[in-house]
Amino acid sequence: MASCGTVTVVSGFDESDVSVSCDVYRSEVEEGDPVEVDIQVLNDNDADATATVDLLVDGRRVEDMSVSVGGSGQVSEGFSITDLDVGDHSIDVELSNVRED
Repeated sequence: MASCGTVTVVSGFDESDVSVSCDVYRSEVEEGDPVEVDIQVLNDNDADATATVDLLVDGRRVEDMSVSVGGSGQVSEGFSITDLDVGDHSIDVELSNVRED
C-alpha cells in the first residue's frame, strides 16, 4: 500500500460573512408612540444561515429574534419599541448564534 497524503476538509461557511444593519424609521417620536427599527441581515455565504438578531437600547438587550437567510441572500425584518422614557436613546443591533443552516 502506498500513502497518497493527508487531506483536511474545512467548512466553506464563514460566520463573518453574515452581517446585520438597521435603520430607525423616525428619529423623533412622542412619548408612548412606537419606535420602528428596520433590520437587514445579509448572508454572503453560499450556504443558508441562521442567526439571532439582538436589539439593544442604550447598550442593554431588550429583545431578540431568530432569522434564516438563504445563501447569497438578504432578509428584512423589524422591531417595534414602545416603552422608552423621554430623552435620547441609542438603538443598536448585533448578531449572535450565527451558524450554517
